[in-house]
Amino acid sequence: MTVTDDLEAVVYFVGDTSAIGFVVRDPAGDPVDVTGYSFRLTVSRARHPSSAGDQIASFAATVLDGPAGRIGFTPLATSWSTAPAQDFHRGIASYWYDVEQVDAVADVHTYGTGRFLLKRGISS
Repeated sequence: MTVTDDLEAVVYFVGDTSAIGFVVRDPAGDPVDVTGYSFRLTVSRARHPSSAGDQIASFAATVLDGPAGRIGFTPLATSWSTAPAQDFHRGIASYWYDVEQVDAVADVHTYGTGRFLLKRGISS
């Protein structure tokens, strides 16, 4: 799998419950068959967190289409309740995320990292 530090930024609104989707690709850019794989997405205050206290949220993935490498992470409406008010500036909190493959023996492979922008909408 490709490991990259420049995955696209994710922009998400507090209270949304739509899936955050990714396609896992090999170094040539072709989709990797992820049938039977497990993934997690972790959102943190720091790009290189020094403790679990920097973590804002973590989600397990659903494999949406294994042969096509499509995975999705679906937050709950309450998933962002741990995001402190002081993290928001003009309605936006800027975090980091990573996507990791976790196999059955708990070996971890980081697929990539990127910016995660959490926005407050009019009703959130």
